[in-house]
Amino acid sequence: MSNVNYHPSGAGVLTPKGPWVAKWVKAGGVRTRYIEAGSGEPVVLVHGAGPGACGGFGFSMLVPELAKHFRVFAIDMVGFGESDKPADLMYSHQAHVSHLNDFIDVLQLAPVKLVGNSWGAYVVTRYALDYPEKTEKVFQIASGTIAQAMGLSHNLTDLPGLKALMAYDGTKQKLREFLESILLRKPSDELVDARHALANLPGAEMAQAAMRAFMKKMPADPNLMQRFQIRDRLPALTIPMQMVWGAKDAFAPVDFAHGLIKLLPAVRIDILESAGHQAQTDAPEQVNKLVLDFMLGMNT
Repeated sequence: MSNVNYHPSGAGVLTPKGPWVAKWVKAGGVRTRYIEAGSGEPVVLVHGAGPGACGGFGFSMLVPELAKHFRVFAIDMVGFGESDKPADLMYSHQAHVSHLNDFIDVLQLAPVKLVGNSWGAYVVTRYALDYPEKTEKVFQIASGTIAQAMGLSHNLTDLPGLKALMAYDGTKQKLREFLESILLRKPSDELVDARHALANLPGAEMAQAAMRAFMKKMPADPNLMQRFQIRDRLPALTIPMQMVWGAKDAFAPVDFAHGLIKLLPAVRIDILESAGHQAQTDAPEQVNKLVLDFMLGMNT
């Protein structure tokens, strides 16, 4: 990501610099930071759940291209980036779906087009399932969460990406190792420094720990699992949907993509040989074209 520059935001944290403006809004009581660019129909981008994640870092190469045609919003989800990190929140998938709904409602964006990566891809998918009347299109990038919610399984313990995430201890070196596991491109020192700063904001580690606790609890709780699972719901969704996956994904293995191809025959799923888990960063030209063609209706 050497072509991405960084500058201090209003809160003094290093954030990506680009052709956008940083804004804040109260969404469901959560002070929410987001970046906005372009004009036209709205497209909302939802990042993944790794330490130091935020909308700008997740989509710095996609926002400028989308903004040529759309009004683009890249949100810092609750518990991430510079958005609020309430201590009394259950940091579940549902919490992020609810936060996304509050964000879209307060800015009056519906009906909206959505893009999500990893955990964020599941969030936008669940949003479309729960609020189909507010959703126009959904584009997902590499989501093991979706695969698992569709009933697919994989021995995840040996995946380098998961090992790096589990080994993360708040230090800059362990963050670098995590980023190296989800990116084929070597993360720049500037990116590591900036994400390290976000990952160490007050409340950030608490939110990460709460998410880990929820994920540990969920498989043993049938009530939580029934809310998480989408195998019966997603094939019935008629909203246009498309996915892309990196063939070298070390966090959500490409086997998941092949499994989803069988379960979702109506959904186009592209596999990119030159990409890892954050395909939009590893192969920006390819992903940008896929997203734009889909959003503009050029591949239907």
